[in-house]
Amino acid sequence: MFGRGWALITGASSGFGVEFAWILAAQGCNLILVARRKAKMEALAELIKQQYRITIHVLAADLALPETPTSLFQSVQDLLSPSGAYVSVLINNAGVGHYGDFHK
Repeated sequence: MFGRGWALITGASSGFGVEFAWILAAQGCNLILVARRKAKMEALAELIKQQYRITIHVLAADLALPETPTSLFQSVQDLLSPSGAYVSVLINNAGVGHYGDFHK
């Protein structure tokens, strides 16, 4: 479905982020994994690369910090722009959800 496009997955060190990485890799999508825990993402990247012939970049970043989105955007540009590639899929999975009554 995605061929050799690029997907950026935030929250890629555990849970749904890991599952999305496997699903997209199986479809041939190259990955940019983003989370605070670099070692966990690097281990995941090695496992995925053993099974699928894709390219994976790992970027450690804390998206709770206000400056991180801008620096992450620049890092992705630096990685992909020289080849003319771009992110075609964004899985914005980072953070902790809040729950409760909507009106509160």
